[in-house]
Amino acid sequence: MPAIITDQFRILNAETFTQSFTGIGTTTNYYYTFLGHPNPTNTQIGDYGDNSWSSEPPGPKDSFKEENLYSDSMLFLKKVSSDDVVRVIKRNNWQLGITYDMFKNDYSIDNEASQTSAKSLYSAKFIIVNAEYKVYACINNGANPEFPKGQKSLAEPNFVDTVPKVAGTGSDGYLWKYLFTISPADVVKFSTDDYVPLPKSWGDSTTATVKDAAVNGKDETAIIKARRSS
Repeated sequence: MPAIITDQFRILNAETFTQSFTGIGTTTNYYYTFLGHPNPTNTQIGDYGDNSWSSEPPGPKDSFKEENLYSDSMLFLKKVSSDDVVRVIKRNNWQLGITYDMFKNDYSIDNEASQTSAKSLYSAKFIIVNAEYKVYACINNGANPEFPKGQKSLAEPNFVDTVPKVAGTGSDGYLWKYLFTISPADVVKFSTDDYVPLPKSWGDSTTATVKDAAVNGKDETAIIKARRSS
């Protein structure tokens, strides 16, 4: 019998894990990170008589034996608090001339995203981060009968309105939905070249405004495909 681990289940697991640091909805757990020797019994000497660890240190292994070695060689521990944990999403910096995927709820193995061939919405490239760390979702990528797969993005969105808007003059046909702005503290602590953090809470002033402005079932954009007559 076929079965899958759905994206929603993965999201729930991530949320449950982050909440376990605070005790919200579960018993508080305590987590620590440590620095220790990956394998103190592995002291292989390089071809030239020098220890090769400076260039090729051995990686840690997940086994009961190795776990005992970690404890024996551990130098220090640091408790990981709720302030050290945040959920992240894939980072896509807005770039001139890139054609982005648009938000669609039917991406699957049978209906791939037009630009990235993503097989799910969460794998598609429809969320971008601008130069000021404002985060947007692409509601329409300029798709029309002439460009059924979308057009190149020509203007960077930079607004905080709660309703979808175009960027610049809107000549590229894009429609963007503002989601949230990453705080400077979170940029420094959590942002990397590949990922950016989600808000810790959707109850702060910015995210609450965006969330409250959302209307269930509202259509923000529509693409009408013309049918040829024979």
